[in-house]
Amino acid sequence: MSALVIYLAGALNQGLASKMAIWGATPDFLIIAIAVLGLLHEMRFALVIGFAAGLIQGAVIGSLMWQFVVTRMLLGGMAGFLVEGRVQRNPLVTAIVTVVMTLIGGIFMMILAREGSIGEGLKATIISAVYNGVIALLVVIPVERLTGVPKQ
Repeated sequence: MSALVIYLAGALNQGLASKMAIWGATPDFLIIAIAVLGLLHEMRFALVIGFAAGLIQGAVIGSLMWQFVVTRMLLGGMAGFLVEGRVQRNPLVTAIVTVVMTLIGGIFMMILAREGSIGEGLKATIISAVYNGVIALLVVIPVERLTGVPKQ
């Protein structure tokens, strides 16, 4: 089921994200999927989720494949680390983790694949982080039920 969630997140990134832009920032459904799914599984599986999300995002965009794979695996590893650290999993924690992951992923992408001005990139990353956190609040419970992972 997690593979289906990652696939759907990639499809949403390709087809819907640009239509949902707010002040030039778009949601990143794959980061949301990494955060939500990563907090449901152990580190090893969270890294695989990050790898798959990076591959899909790089394939959808058509470039920057290795940068997406590296940053998304880092984000998946973060989520897995939190799970192994026994962080209490609930929608608010998931939203906060999603915001932090979006900020970290955006900053690493600015370093690895510099495009445009840093100020505009940072502004878009901050807006996207808040946007992703709100969306994560809305999808965490349905994704938990879809994947069938028991409650903590």
